[in-house]
Amino acid sequence: MAMLGIGFAAGLAHSLCGMMVRAGPRGVESPKLAACTIRDAFAATVMTSNSGHPLRPRGRPRRDRREDVPETLIRALEDLLANRPADALTLRDIAAAAGTSPEMVRYYFNGKEGLIAALLDESLVRVRDRLDGLTADLARAKQDHTRQIVDCLSEIYLRERLAGKLFNAVFVHDRAGRRLEDRAGRPDTIVAALHAVIDDLKERGHYRPSVDTGRAAIMIMSLTGCPVRLLETLDQRWIDEGRLGDPQWNADVAAMIERFCCP
Repeated sequence: MAMLGIGFAAGLAHSLCGMMVRAGPRGVESPKLAACTIRDAFAATVMTSNSGHPLRPRGRPRRDRREDVPETLIRALEDLLANRPADALTLRDIAAAAGTSPEMVRYYFNGKEGLIAALLDESLVRVRDRLDGLTADLARAKQDHTRQIVDCLSEIYLRERLAGKLFNAVFVHDRAGRRLEDRAGRPDTIVAALHAVIDDLKERGHYRPSVDTGRAAIMIMSLTGCPVRLLETLDQRWIDEGRLGDPQWNADVAAMIERFCCP
């Protein structure tokens, strides 16, 4: 240990002396010296053990310097989840798919749980943006309000199908996932938006005042969302993914809802 301390001090002194020699004539400040600090001197000193091997630095792992690492990790998780359940994935699987190390998952997201939450956060932002657009469209529309609602929800459920499956797997069936409930409120976001939309349509006379807002919201969510969830369980002979969300399908769903809601 004493030899290590002496060697380190000598190396540091040598580095500092080298900087001073390069400083130039007295009174003339060298740009190199002005840019150098004690930290630079430490960095220039190679710490070695008695065996001559470099000592491993302590602290956080070496960062992957690519700026797109967080985005790459989220997309890698998304791709893997298309074919494998979340609980079957390890940090090593995700990191390998992203071309980085498991330490980067911990560094940026504090582990797999945080990475899953980030993916769901992205989905929730898209859902809220689409629902805000629906509210604005309905405020301007003179007719076909129910059809616009159905089109919007069909788009959300189909586009966010992976996030919906992940939400059900992590937050409904996995107790560990409950720690993230505050970061993934997609169902609550949708039903709250529907309540506001239905109440507005009732006030404007497009829906009957006697319509139960809560029942109507659940009906709309069920008719638009349940067929998408059935894609995971039913054979393709019984349900065609290509038909879900097409104009005729949405028109039929809207007609059923209007029989319940409209005057």
